[in-house]
Order: sequence, then C-alpha cells, then structure tokens
Amino acid sequence: MINSRSDLPLVEDYLLNLMGANGHGISVNSYNGIIRNNRVSGSDSYGIYLVGQENRAFNNTVAGSAISGLYVGGTRNNVTNNSIRDNYEGLLMVASTDKNNNQIKNNLIENSTYNGVRYVHAPGHSLSNNTIKGSNTNLALSQEKYVYLTSNSPVRYNGTDSYITIFYFSMGITSCR
Repeated sequence: MINSRSDLPLVEDYLLNLMGANGHGISVNSYNGIIRNNRVSGSDSYGIYLVGQENRAFNNTVAGSAISGLYVGGTRNNVTNNSIRDNYEGLLMVASTDKNNNQIKNNLIENSTYNGVRYVHAPGHSLSNNTIKGSNTNLALSQEKYVYLTSNSPVRYNGTDSYITIFYFSMGITSCR
C-alpha cells in the first residue's frame, strides 16, 4: 500500500498485488500529484483513492478491488486513459462542493459487479469518451446537478441498451450523446 499526503507527489510504475492486505492500493491526498503507469489488484478497499486538487491519474490498471477501483474526490482532478476492470464498483466520484470540475476521459471501465461509474453529490464533473460496459448498472447518478456526459460508449451491451440509473436528479443532464 502506498500513502502520499503532500504537494507534488509522484506515484509511478508500481505493481501492487494486495490479496490479503488491508486498505487502499494507492492513496493520494495532495495538490498537483501524479499517479501514472501503476498496476493495482486485489485491494480490500479502493484500488486508487485520489482526493485533493489538480491531481492526475493516467495509464493505470486497477482490478479486483472490493469497494471501488478508483475513488475520486476534490476539485480539478484529471483521470485519463486508465483501465478499471473487475471491481465491485469501477469509478466512484464523491464531492461536496459545487462545480468540482473533475475530468474523467478516455477510460475503460468494465465488468464491475455493481456500478461502472457512480456519481454521488459530485456536481460539475465531465465524463467523456469513456467505454463503460458489462456492469450491473453502467452509470449511476445520485443527487446530481451539472454533470456533463459526452460520447461515452457503449450504446448497447450484449444486444440490449446500456443501463443508466438516475436516483435523484435536480437539474438535468446538460450534454449527452
């Protein structure tokens, strides 16, 4: 397990097989941190736990996490080109302020037991050009406003429409193609 709580942390090129270990695979609470080129599997919690501001997580592979492959909280974080597979929940976005402006793009999120992507009190985020498939619910929105959904795939899974669940939506989807 890797914990970083500072400005400008770099977590790079780790191979973590956490079967039987407790806690998150990689946990970063920072400003302007970078998490890249890591492989995390078997976490009993979150594969990657990312909070803070202006952090970047890219080119990571996360599999087999008991809670969520990737947890994102905070503001202005960028999550790009990650492979998030075979977790209980693929990507969990949680925040408490308006207009968090996290960018989630070009990720592969597949075969989650529960939700592929779940937004909880996470306004102002952008979810674009991701492939989200094979989950019980591919995209779940809970009490959201100002969520931007653009060009996410697939439109169909196993010959049927993909599942999008909206638990409570206060303002509406601004952009969805």
